[in-house]
Amino acid sequence: MDYSNDLAFIQQSAAATADYDARRQTCLHFVAAENGERILEVGCGSGLFVRSLASTVGETGFVHGLD
Repeated sequence: MDYSNDLAFIQQSAAATADYDARRQTCLHFVAAENGERILEVGCGSGLFVRSLASTVGETGFVHGLD
């Protein structure tokens, strides 16, 4: 992700914590995305969840994040 100001740096730092990672992992479990799926995430914030989803759906899937 490209962050360019102080507020963005704070968001990036918070998103990198273990608590945020645990939340992303829980969400990934419940979304249960599969290879080849197309997903839209609204309110993607730092985009780290979008990145996780993209690796889950693979090259034949598509994930778009909108914030």
